[in-house]
Order: sequence, then C-alpha cells, then structure tokens
Amino acid sequence: MQRFNFRGLGAADSTYYLNEVVRVRVFFTEHVTVNTSGGEPYLDLTIGTTTRRAAYNSSRQNYLGFSYRVQADDFDGDGVSVPANGLKLNGAVVTARNSPSVVADPAHGVAEGGLSRKVDGSQVRPRGPTLSAGGTSVVEGDAGAETDLEFTVRLAPPSAARVTVDYADAGSGTATSGVDYAAIEGGTLTFEPGDTLQTIWVAVLGDDDVEGDETVVLALSGATGAELATTTVRGTIVNDDEAAPALTVQRFNFRGLGAADSTYYLNEVVRVRVFFT
Repeated sequence: MQRFNFRGLGAADSTYYLNEVVRVRVFFTEHVTVNTSGGEPYLDLTIGTTTRRAAYNSSRQNYLGFSYRVQADDFDGDGVSVPANGLKLNGAVVTARNSPSVVADPAHGVAEGGLSRKVDGSQVRPRGPTLSAGGTSVVEGDAGAETDLEFTVRLAPPSAARVTVDYADAGSGTATSGVDYAAIEGGTLTFEPGDTLQTIWVAVLGDDDVEGDETVVLALSGATGAELATTTVRGTIVNDDEAAPALTVQRFNFRGLGAADSTYYLNEVVRVRVFFT
C-alpha cells in the first residue's frame, strides 16, 4: 500500500458537514484487481473518538475508493483519519493486475486526513450569498394603459463584495414580445455591498382583446460573487377583458286561453311570448 487520499471537499482547509460525503482513495504501488466474490472491503475512519465504516464503492487502476456520509453526531475538530490497519478486506482479494499471483498486503499505519479535513455533523454547510427570484403577475389593463411586470431578484445573505447577474428574455412564455409586452433588451443587475434586492421592470402592452392569461419568462445567468438558485422566473399577464354576454332565445310561452288543454276557435287570438336570456 502506498498512500491515502481524502476527497470530497473543494477547499484545502475545510469541513465535512451533515450529509456530506467523506471520500477516501487507498493507493497501491501498482495497478490492482479486486475480487469481491468473498465479500466487499471497507475502511475504518476515526472521527473524533468514534470509528466509522466507509463503504467500498469503486476500484480503478492503482486505487480502491471508499465513502462515508457524515451523520448528525459526528464531530472531529482535529481532522478525520484512518487508524492503523483500518483497511479491512473482509473476504475480498486484491491482486496485482499484471501479476495475479501477487496478493496485496492491507497492513498500514495511521493515515491522517489532517486539520484540513474536519467534521461537524451538527449542522449543514453554511451557504454563501445566493441569488433567487420568484414569480409575479399584473392585470393587463385596457389598450393604452400603463402597467408593468415587476420581477424582483433577491440576494441573501448580503455580500461584502459586488454581485452581478445577467438577465434576458427566455422566449419561452406564451406572451408575444412587442405585442403583449415591450421587447426586453436584457442587461445586468448589480448588487453593491450590502444590497439585497434589485428589480427588473417589463412594460405590459394592454389591449381590449378577450384572451387567456399570458406569461413572460426571464432567464438569469452569469452570476458573479454569488450562487444562482433561480435560472428562470415567470411573470403572468392576467387578462381583464370579458366577452359581451350572449343574447339568445330561452323559451316560448303560448297564451290567450284559460284552460291548459283547450282549443282556439274562429276569430280567437293565439298569443305567443318569446323569452330571451
């Protein structure tokens, strides 16, 4: 066995939080073949004062891969490590790929993950500034009316540095640019340090047509200084035009006789009332 490599974090000095995965590769001096017909290997991890078992999940070239998902009661402020002889073959056989008769020796000393690989299962990873936006709507209005769709983009928590995000018409809404709303040229929203909210205004072109509600979709992209939680946001233009009520014949009523079953005779008048809705 040659060395251990702790993976799963991007930063060199960082912490595994709740439900994050500690990945460890165990490297050998040459390419290996793993036979798991007799059982699968596993790797003991020391997290604080507790031994946790990392499950075998892959082998490639000269290493075996193991992973462990951090639990709520896991904590290690000094750094996760592998205890001496923590690699357990558990019935598996590891041999040299080019020399199948050479069986790997799993014995090894303590492998330190180091201070850069702390564990804190008591909390999820703290998130940095994140950009998000929610849907919006506005009543269309009559022809010539001035109304706007108001798209609000929020940044939380506020950032100490400038944050930007680009916006444009996604073109996937049911409303027609230039007919139902003014063409959206697109642009960039800028959040100065401490800002938490920016607004995009889209002018709605009202009309008197009877139609269904229509949608305008904006696309957000190219965020700098923050994560982008929302990539599209939908605005609804709510129709407020109604069709004129239909005037139709409802029923007929024959009159002029007193009895329900009777006869009109010479010179008597048949009277009929035609009722509308």
